[in-house]
Amino acid sequence: MSGTENDWIIESVIGFLHSAEFKTPINNFLDEKCLVFDSEDENKFAYTEVHESYKQLVEEKLMVHLSELGVTEEVFSEVCQRIAMDAQDSLNRMLLTQLIAVDDFLSFKKYMQKRNLELEAECLRMVQSQPPPPPVTPPPVPAPPVTPPPPPPPPVALMDDPELADVDPSVRAAIIESMQESQVAQNDLLREQADLELAIAQSLAMAKAAEAADDDEKRQGGEEEGRRPQEEMNNPREGT
Repeated sequence: MSGTENDWIIESVIGFLHSAEFKTPINNFLDEKCLVFDSEDENKFAYTEVHESYKQLVEEKLMVHLSELGVTEEVFSEVCQRIAMDAQDSLNRMLLTQLIAVDDFLSFKKYMQKRNLELEAECLRMVQSQPPPPPVTPPPVPAPPVTPPPPPPPPVALMDDPELADVDPSVRAAIIESMQESQVAQNDLLREQADLELAIAQSLAMAKAAEAADDDEKRQGGEEEGRRPQEEMNNPREGT
């Protein structure tokens, strides 16, 4: 098949990968499974299990779409080999990037860590947007008839003594809000770092694919050069 004949397959697959039919179940899977991906660099076995399940899910969805197009798995494999050797084409590069992202574990791990931080930040923002609970006024306690009530403790004591932490709900709410703001800022910093690491991982994967394609092209060129002397020996020119 020539490149022109395959263009409609590439365009259809790219459109499918961006459709709600594909993205909705995939995004649901990612949001559910990203909770096991923490910010540590360790490659845990659970990460590999999730990645294998993800690749299987993508392959199943893609094979169903290709079947509806009447395209066999063998034909699509030939298309993938061609676009790997012509990654400079914008259409080929778009599909190649998406397919590499599916198969590359490092890129998948970075994305899942980033998504986990995003969901955590969304939860914190939702908590912050909730109105504070109304203050609870305890019922009055009658003082003993003889002993006068003790004087109120100074504001510093309310912060130092954990037993008196619930005396003033406004103070407790202010402390909680300050802690939440600090957590949000920390999550924003971690998400920016995850974005950078994801971009680096995808660039490395693309470079590996391009290098493999160059090696295939050089090997094919060497085989053609090796056949030319043999053909000249089999068909010598007659002297004039």
